[in-house]
Amino acid sequence: MSSLSSRDIEHVFEKLRGGVVPERGLEVYAVGTEPQVGEIRRQLEFVARGEGAVKFLRGGYGCGKTF
Repeated sequence: MSSLSSRDIEHVFEKLRGGVVPERGLEVYAVGTEPQVGEIRRQLEFVARGEGAVKFLRGGYGCGKTF
């Protein structure tokens, strides 16, 4: 598990207070995302081989699409 510096902790809290996703520190508090990250990596490898793909993300308001 990663640890955050006090500067990174402040960054995370300030961004969350502002209602936006922090640019760094996500790996510390975003848990259970392994399946999604694995799929994104698989898709990027697919595209890197010269193939094409389109993905759409849908979900209700506040469900974490931006995150």
